[in-house]
Amino acid sequence: MIAKSLYEFFRDPQQTELIDRALSLGLAPVQVEAPGGADALLAGKVVVITGTLSLSRKQWKERLEQAGASVTGSVSAKTDYLLAGESPGSKLAAAEKNEVEVLDEQKMNQLLEKA
Repeated sequence: MIAKSLYEFFRDPQQTELIDRALSLGLAPVQVEAPGGADALLAGKVVVITGTLSLSRKQWKERLEQAGASVTGSVSAKTDYLLAGESPGSKLAAAEKNEVEVLDEQKMNQLLEKA
């Protein structure tokens, strides 16, 4: 859906005219690298967060994404790490079933320090 919208946007003569005009007026596009970059420690890794942690989920998500990880809400065979705090619930069982590496906060901090 998004790809189709982008395709249609750049095929629209009105949009390309606006882009050409902006470029002629000095707009200089720059390439922006995703958080963490392609060589980040957790680039391409999928992490799920569960349980009660010392930092908020939002803080953990930001830290993990800065290291290049993709943070999702559910464990699957594509999950690389489960960050588990107190009372992890059913996500821990799913991680064990899918042979996902389970890390507590201390181990995840050690992993992130290598970045």
